[in-house]
Order: sequence, then structure tokens, then C-alpha cells
Amino acid sequence: MLNGLLQTQDIAAVVILIIFFLLVGYRPPWWNRNQNDCRKDIRGIPGPLSLPLLGTRWIYSWLGGYSFSKIHEVYRDLFKKYGPIVKEETLFNIPVISIVERRDIEKVFKSSGKYPVRPPTEAIAHYRQSRPDRYASTGIVNEQGVTWQNLRTGLTTELTSPRTIASFLPQIEQISDDWCNLIRQHRNNQGNIINLKPLAERLGLEATCALVLGRRMGFLLQEDVSETAQQLAEAVHHHFLACRDTFYGLPFWKLWPTKSYNRLAASEDAIYTLALKLIESADEETRESAIFQSVLHAPIDEREKTAAIVDFIAAGIYTLGNSLVFVLYLISKHANCQKKTVRRS
Repeated sequence: MLNGLLQTQDIAAVVILIIFFLLVGYRPPWWNRNQNDCRKDIRGIPGPLSLPLLGTRWIYSWLGGYSFSKIHEVYRDLFKKYGPIVKEETLFNIPVISIVERRDIEKVFKSSGKYPVRPPTEAIAHYRQSRPDRYASTGIVNEQGVTWQNLRTGLTTELTSPRTIASFLPQIEQISDDWCNLIRQHRNNQGNIINLKPLAERLGLEATCALVLGRRMGFLLQEDVSETAQQLAEAVHHHFLACRDTFYGLPFWKLWPTKSYNRLAASEDAIYTLALKLIESADEETRESAIFQSVLHAPIDEREKTAAIVDFIAAGIYTLGNSLVFVLYLISKHANCQKKTVRRS
């Protein structure tokens, strides 16, 4: 009975949304399609069935059988079924093309030009635009064009410098040793790790903060993790989940503050406050950090500097954590790679 009620509410919500956009004059891309449409090549790319307005998002419902919490399974099956180039459509039938082969990824990167287009995370952009007291723009992750280029030039020169990376290697080696010790402490009686992802996220937090802030935060300690470190870890976790829910879910947050949007706003606020606290309490170790100093002395609005540190921390943590889990999974599936790794260590 409860499932039936929820399904009825979902249908009612979609109908209300359709009526709303028709009243305000919105017409989705499929409304006036014709044979001369420049998007005809895109329509030939295989992918799941696209429904009017909903696009292919229906696959994440009870009809499609997939879940937002296991996106990797979705793309595994899509590439297996439709090939190396797959087309999806977001809400209101905006096409999204996904690729998996190395040569295609290389072509995309090489053709991006001076001002590559990366669709912003709309919910974050909306929140930051509502807080001009803190944010001069939507940030380096969400901005486009000239504004993005100016932020990138001012903020990432040291971050991408080979000199900076080389100087950071000894610290990374120490962080890696500490992480291995943490793994040993979390093994069960059979010598296994039941869930590696939380430990990988802790490594992401420690490495990212060490690189950006120039200080060790203690995320890899078995005990006695500082209150600031615990708060930052929790805020980043909630931020990641809220980004997922606002991006993949129905965009009711554009009409009123939904639970997921409020969660996003709260986590953004928490990360910003903690980052500001860390900046203000910078010690000698932090002041010697090339990246930290490059951000502080960048020729940009002061508000952009704190926002950049927030973006570096939030983006770096899950990029590193998820990549590490995936790499270790692949190594575990190939004995020859394991032997090579042991020999080289």
C-alpha cells in the first residue's frame, strides 16, 4: 500500500511539473524537432529509451531497476549493451554522451580548447549565487569561459607545477605508510577489510589537506582524530551525497528548498566555515606550503580564495578516494599486476 502511494505521488509530481513548465512557456528540445535539426547525429547514438520530459532518468526508478548509489553498475551495463559511446538524456531531454575508450577520451580532451565547457553543478551554483557575501562567483569548478580561465590561471599554476608535485612526494610516501598502518588495524580476524571505501576517503582527506593546506590533519590516526577533522570529514560526506541527490533527482529544489538542497547548503556552509578556520589558524608549516601561498597571493577577489580552497578540498577527496578503490579493485582481479607491484616495492 505504501509503495503504491509513493508511486502515485511520483506520478502526480511529474504531472504538476509538466503543467508548470508548459504554463511558463518552456518547450523541451524534442518539441520542435525536424529532419534538418543539427542534433540529428546525436539522435543516432544508441542508448536507453528516452521519454518526453523525463529523458532516460526513468532507469533510476523502480521501472529501470538501477539506483543512484550504484552509478558504476549503470554505466557498466550501458557500455556492455550499447557499445563504447552511449547517449542518455537528462530531465527535459538534454542529451549527455558518455564514452569509455581511451582514444575517445583523448580526442575530447584535445578538442576542448581554451575555454572547455563543463556543465556546472546547478545546485551549488544556485547556492553560491545566493551568498554574494561569501562568493564572488560560482567557483572554479562551476564557472565557464573567461571567468573560469582567469580563476584557473590564478589558482592552479602551483598546483599543476612539476616542482610542486616533486616536493610533495616525500610527504605522500609518509601518508601512504600511515594509511597502510591504518588498514592493518582495521583487518578482521581473517585478515580482510570488509569495506575499504571509508578508509580510502580518509586517505583522500589527509592527502588533499596536506597538499592544499600544507598540514597533516590526522585523518589516518586510529584514535584521537581532532574535532575539526571529524567535522570536515562529515561535512564532505554529506556534501557528496547532496550533490548526487540534487543532480540525479527531480529538480524540485529549483522551486522550493528540498531536503537534499538544504543538506547541500548546510554542508557547503560547514566546509566553508572549517576552511576559513584553517586559513586563519595557519601555522608556520602551512605558510610554507607553495599551493597555500599561491592561493593567498593570487590576483583575484579575496572571496574567491576561500572558495577555491573549499573546492580543492571537496573535489580532491572523492577523486582520490574513488580512484584508489577502483585501481585496487582492478589490481585484485589481475594476479600478474599484483606480482609486478610486489617486485617493484
